[in-house]
Amino acid sequence: MIQNKYYILSLPEPALNNIFKDCVGAIETQRKSLDGKKYVVKTPENVSIKPQSLKNFQSYTHEEILVILNTPEWKNQIP
Repeated sequence: MIQNKYYILSLPEPALNNIFKDCVGAIETQRKSLDGKKYVVKTPENVSIKPQSLKNFQSYTHEEILVILNTPEWKNQIP
């Protein structure tokens, strides 16, 4: 099973097109925060070197990103 690494990018991100060259999936399928100011992108974990385009961003595991995506910034809360 291939494990992915996840990154949160703040928008606007000047290097966004270069970053998406290193990501899994298309730009249209990436998760955006509810306010549209952040993107979550993923790259394969089995890549031996962190892509240069993502060197300044913190990486998250699948479990870590799920916790983040379940916060009000990313998910509508049902009363």
